Amino acid sequence: MLPNVMPIMIAFGSLGLFGWPLDIAGILTASVALGTAIDDTTHFICWYSDELEKGTNPLKAVENTFASCTRAMIDTTLISCAAMSPFGHWVVLGKWSRARISPSIPS
Repeated sequence: MLPNVMPIMIAFGSLGLFGWPLDIAGILTASVALGTAIDDTTHFICWYSDELEKGTNPLKAVENTFASCTRAMIDTTLISCAAMSPFGHWVVLGKWSRARISPSIPS
């Protein structure tokens, strides 16, 4: 469970460490990080369970699991990072709450 909680601890810890306000961008980023961690854990546990059911010894099952699901875990992580990257400057600069959604209309 600790690997799943670490992204949240790092994300919220960084916000507190640097004095950034807790806003929608920070919460969104942390929730995506947690979702990715849970997804990767699910991939790993399912593949590992399948290997054990085949009668593979636990050490070899871990090796086979990494060989089988590492690509999927890396892909989901990279896709999540790419999807969140447009919001990165808002998180770093703390401007999400001040960002304008619609274009301004000249008066």
